[in-house]
Amino acid sequence: MSIASNVISIDIGGTKIKSAIVSNGKVMEPLLNQTETSDHKAIIEQIVNIIGSYQKRLNMQIDGVGIAIAGAIDHQSGNIIESPNLPFPKGFHLKPELETIINKSVYVGSELKMAALGELYYGAARGKQNVVVITIGTGVGAAVIINGNLYHGSHNIAGEIGHTCVDSSNEAILCSCGRTGCIEAYTSGPSLILKMIRCSGMKDIQIAKRIDKGIKPKDILQDAIKGNQIDKKALDETAFYIGICVANVRNYYDPEIIIFRGGFIENIWEYIKNAVEDETRKRVMSDQEIPLVLSELGGDSVLLGVASAIQ
Repeated sequence: MSIASNVISIDIGGTKIKSAIVSNGKVMEPLLNQTETSDHKAIIEQIVNIIGSYQKRLNMQIDGVGIAIAGAIDHQSGNIIESPNLPFPKGFHLKPELETIINKSVYVGSELKMAALGELYYGAARGKQNVVVITIGTGVGAAVIINGNLYHGSHNIAGEIGHTCVDSSNEAILCSCGRTGCIEAYTSGPSLILKMIRCSGMKDIQIAKRIDKGIKPKDILQDAIKGNQIDKKALDETAFYIGICVANVRNYYDPEIIIFRGGFIENIWEYIKNAVEDETRKRVMSDQEIPLVLSELGGDSVLLGVASAIQ
C-alpha cells in the first residue's frame, strides 16, 4: 500500500478534536481542542482553522487531509451516515464540503476503522491478516480486518458489536440507542456505574451519596480494588459480559488477535483480563488460544490510521 508522506490527521470526537501532522508513520505537532458542538458549521470552521494553522506554521508540502469521525461513515463518498455524538445531519457530505473550502484532497473515515488501520500498519496488528479491534469507552464498537483489508460491510456499518443483543429478558437494560439488551449497556464505562447502582439496590445511603457526588468508573474501580463488595460485583459483571463479547467476536471472525482500545478498557484491563479470558474459553468453538492485548498506540492509532488511508 502506498501511503502519503505528509498528512494533516484530525480525529473529531464528541468532546475533543485531536490533530497532528503524520509524516512517514510519525506523529508530529499534536494539538488538542475542545469540540464546538453547537452545530456542524462550527465544527467545519474548527477543521478549516486547524488546517490553516498547520499550513501557516510549518514549511512542508501537505499531501492530503484525513478526517476521522466517531460514527458510521461512507468511506467511498466521505458522507456521514450517522454520528450520534456530533451535530452533523444524517448523510452530510463532509468530504466535498471541505475539499471546496481548502482546495486539497480529503479522506473521511470512521474513527473505529481508522484506529484499526493504525494498529495494522504501526501497532499491535503488524504482520497480521485477520484482526478485530474493539473499542470500549463511553460506547462500544469494533473494526474488522479480513485478509489484510478493512471490512466495511454492505452499508458501512460493519463492526457495530456494541448493539448486538446479550439480554432479551424483560429486565434487559436500556441502551443509549433506544433498544434494550445491547452489549454496550453492559460493558461500557457508563454501564459500570449503572451496575453499581443495581448491585446496591439503592438501599445503602452511602451508595446514594456517592451517586449524588457524580461517581465515575475509575472511582468504582479503585473501591473494588480496596475490597468494596458492591463495586467488585459490578466490575466482575463487566468482565463477564466483555468475555461474552470477545467469544462472539471470535466465533464470528476467527481472528489472529483481538486488540482493545478506549479509556475505560485500558483503565480496568489488568484487573479483569483473567476473568475475560476464562469466560471467553467457556464460549468459543476453538481451543486455540489467541492474544487479547491492549493497543500499542493509544490515542495515536486513529491519527496514524486515517493518514494511512490517504493514497
